[in-house]
Amino acid sequence: MKCPNCNSNETKIIDSRYVESAKKRKRMCKSCENKWDTYELILEKEQLERLLKLGEYRNRRHWSENEDDALQFLFEEGLTTKEIGEELGRTEESVDKRIRRLGLRRKRELRKLNILLENNELTKVLEGLKKIGGL
Repeated sequence: MKCPNCNSNETKIIDSRYVESAKKRKRMCKSCENKWDTYELILEKEQLERLLKLGEYRNRRHWSENEDDALQFLFEEGLTTKEIGEELGRTEESVDKRIRRLGLRRKRELRKLNILLENNELTKVLEGLKKIGGL
C-alpha cells in the first residue's frame, strides 16, 4: 500500500483490530513516518455473492501511463482491438473504450483524409470523419 503523504511503498501495519463488520488497520510509512487508518469491509458469503450477481462489485484495473503508450503504439501499428487486448491482458471492450477516450485515430485513415483535403473533396472528407468517429 502506498503512503497517502509521500507515495512510498515502504509501509507497515502497526495495529489491527475488528470494528463492527470491518477490520481497522493502523498503518505507518517507513519513509516519512506518516500514520493513517484503513478499513477492510468484511462480507458474509451471501452478501458477496449478491453483490457479484448484481454487478455492483467490479474489479476494475486503471490504465497506467505505460499501458496507454503501448496501446497507442500497437494501435498505430494497425493491430485490431482484439489483438491489442490479448497483448495487454485487457478485454476488447476495454481497449475500444480506452481508444475512444484517448481520441486515437489510425494514421492511414488520417492520411486518406489529408489527401482528400488537398484535392478539395470536402464531402468525402466529411464522410471519412463520420466513419472514424471524428464528427
